[in-house]
Amino acid sequence: LEQLPSQPSLDYARVHGANCEIVVGYVPLPVGLVGPLTLNQETVYVPMATTEGCLVASTNRGAKAICQGGGAMARIVRDGI
Repeated sequence: LEQLPSQPSLDYARVHGANCEIVVGYVPLPVGLVGPLTLNQETVYVPMATTEGCLVASTNRGAKAICQGGGAMARIVRDGI
């Protein structure tokens, strides 16, 4: 999270050629933090970029329920795009 920009920036070099063709602009998205979440017996925090009101709060309630239930286990079954 240290490298997450928090100041307004119009530095198109940050987005040009990165996941978008014919870049004509970009907009910053608010980033919230979900956690703590117990995943694979490890405490993690998950950044969420969203413009939907209350989504991060709702996800935090889910993370709390998962933690109170003993946490969650996850595994990668296939890696790809």
